[in-house]
Amino acid sequence: MDGKTAQHAYGLALRGLENIGCPSYSQEAADFAMYKAEHPDDHFCRKPPYFKNYCNTTDAGSDEAKHREMAAFVLSSIVWCLFWETNCYLHQLHLIMKVLFAQIDIMLVALNCPHDKYFSALSVLSNSLRECSAKVRKGWLTLFPDMDDVKTIARKIAPKCLSGRWGATTEFEKYLAKIPWDKLHAVVKYAFGISDAPEPEPTAAAAPAPSRNTPFDEVAADETKEYKKKIGKWRKASVNVTKDSIFRIVLDGVFKIHELMMPNNC
Repeated sequence: MDGKTAQHAYGLALRGLENIGCPSYSQEAADFAMYKAEHPDDHFCRKPPYFKNYCNTTDAGSDEAKHREMAAFVLSSIVWCLFWETNCYLHQLHLIMKVLFAQIDIMLVALNCPHDKYFSALSVLSNSLRECSAKVRKGWLTLFPDMDDVKTIARKIAPKCLSGRWGATTEFEKYLAKIPWDKLHAVVKYAFGISDAPEPEPTAAAAPAPSRNTPFDEVAADETKEYKKKIGKWRKASVNVTKDSIFRIVLDGVFKIHELMMPNNC
């Protein structure tokens, strides 16, 4: 069953109840009508001697809200049925986080921060650190061997930063909050082989002639070229964001808010 109307949402709820062996709203109404027909003198409908609780939890969309009203109407006259409804709190958290990220981007623009897409910058940095995790580890141990907890920091692989998995995003923010920003910048440059010395002038080199017996795979060559291009962009963005002091100040503040919102890493 596919669709985005209240009727579709209602039909999905009925199917879900049937699949788990639970009487549907319609079945409850039919059973109640039959009981009243068989016991016309039982005005209090004393059977069955228990209450059935239905709790309907959905997101706050207009179709879901209307479908909950439809279910409540069907069950409203059945004295042994209690109907509860509530919004999905995880879905509400998802909406809150999306709004927060949008507001953070607006704040970064107002602060003239070069990196005005907060989540995008975090995601790229996370991917870059994970892509070169071995070199990042070596960078910490080589550049800062006497720093407190350097072995703990070097041993830990950067958490993934995933859209919709806000607990994972908060874990990456927590990972960054424990690391001095200037030192992370130095480690990132070390891992990517970037030096402060001026780059030498490129020299033209003749490309080796392909062997006649070796077929040339154009698709693989294009994919390799695109991959290197993407990784190059990630590395450049990661180096730049780790020297952005404004971004680090914002990150520290945002992490405190996210940490309060998700004590259980939702």
